Order: sequence, then structure tokens, then C-alpha cells
Amino acid sequence: DTDPQMLVEDAREHGFSEASVERLVRHFRRRREYDTLVETLVRLVDEVPDERVKAELLWRAAKTCDAETGDVVRAGALIQRLLTFAPRHYRAHLRLADHYRDLQDWEKTTQHLEAAARLIHDKSDRAGVYRDLGEIYETHLGRRSLALESYLVSFICRSDDVRTFKRLEALYESMGRYRDLVGSYDIAIQHARQTPGESELDLEDLLFQKARIEFQHLNDPTRASETLLAAIELNPREIHYVDLMVTALARHVGKEPVRRALEMHIAALPDPERATARQRPDWSAYLGA
Repeated sequence: DTDPQMLVEDAREHGFSEASVERLVRHFRRRREYDTLVETLVRLVDEVPDERVKAELLWRAAKTCDAETGDVVRAGALIQRLLTFAPRHYRAHLRLADHYRDLQDWEKTTQHLEAAARLIHDKSDRAGVYRDLGEIYETHLGRRSLALESYLVSFICRSDDVRTFKRLEALYESMGRYRDLVGSYDIAIQHARQTPGESELDLEDLLFQKARIEFQHLNDPTRASETLLAAIELNPREIHYVDLMVTALARHVGKEPVRRALEMHIAALPDPERATARQRPDWSAYLGA
């Protein structure tokens, strides 16, 4: 078996290149000498001039503590030290956020999540971090304005994430910010239309919920009827939408939108049901217009 000291010398000779450090790590992993691996990596940090390499050695040591020795406290301490050499190491910030989350230290959790979010380039990953931030601000710290800000950034980064949108939707509604909520529906609807079959959000449900807000909270039956017609166009056989047009919106918007809704619905019915539908007393007046 290779002498570990020879592997250390090899790493020194190669300027602690990634490949030479990997050979050293593999040696100790094969022998399951995880504590020795951590001690060796930490000791080498002091003789490496390159701060980037120092950070990488500490990252490997911390990951070994997490995954192999179970010493999460030491892992946290190693990550803290790592950040003195590489403050823009976003994975380290995420790891510390998890550490403080386990301790329910929400202030420090948000501090490191904020730092990580600013450093992550991938939009989808950044969206997830901002969503987590929003949930902590809302649920654990009671800071609804910061929660809303975080959800919005997450939503902008990824406009089809169901979990983020439901959080944003509920928070806007609880705050009575219905116009802002409708604006978010518009963005989500546009995204769902542009990516058919790909969006996690249900376009039909988005349209229905938007129509509900427009009618119940914005007192705008005209816009509500237009939005509901778009939902009926997507699913003309949904009788609930048609009933809403007839029972709730008709007296506000007149016959034409209701007639269009009924015609779309009836056209989607099987042949034997169409004549019966046209004869319904509550529908016939609109269909005869």
C-alpha cells in the first residue's frame, strides 16, 4: 500500500493540484481512515499559499466530517474558516445555512442564504434559495415584507414553480394586495402559455383563480368575464365555469360574454346533449340573443 506521507509529498510537489489531492483523499477513503483524512487536510491548509486551494482542502475536510465522521459541529467550524479564504463560495454558505437551520438560528440561516443567493448564477437554483428565504421570513421570523420580496425574486427567476407561486399567492391575498396578485397571475399565465406542457402551474386553474380575484376583490366583472372565457376556451366542458358566467357575471356584463361561454360549452358536448342544453330555461334567453 502507498505510504500516505509519499502522497502528501506528491501533493506538495504538484502544488496541491486537484489530481494530487484527490489521490491523497482516495488513499484514506479506501482505508476508511476518515479522521486521519480530516486531520491531514486541515494540517495542509497551513502550508498552502493559495487561498483557493486552502478553501478546497477545507471543503473536502468539512464534507468528510458531514458524510463520514458525523461531526457536524466540526464541519461547521471548518466551513466558517473556509469562508475567510473564499467568501464567495456559495456552497459553503448553503452548508452553513443548513447548519444554522438545524439549530433553529433563523437570523444566521437567512444571512447565509442571502449570501448564497447573491452568488448563484443558475436561475433555477437561485429561485429555490429565495423561496427558502421567503418561507423562513414568513414562518419563523414573521417578516412578511421580506418574505414577499424573496418570493417575488424566486418567482421572477422561475415563474412556473408551484411551491413558490402558492406561497406568493397566499401572502398577497392575506395582505389584501389583489392588484399585485393579478399581476403575478398574468406573468404565470404568460409563462404557461409560452411553455405548453412544461410549466408546473395549471393554466386553467390560473385563469379561474384570476377571474375569481377580479370579480370578488377588484369588482371588475368585465375583466373577470374575459378571463373566465379564456378558461372556458381551454376546458369548455367544465360546467362550473359556465354556471358562474350565468349566475354571477351575467347581470354585470350583459348577454354577449354569456352567450359565447354557452356556445363554447354546448359545442363541446356530445350530439345528443346539445339540443337539451339549448333548451335549458336559464340558458335559452342568452342563446337566442
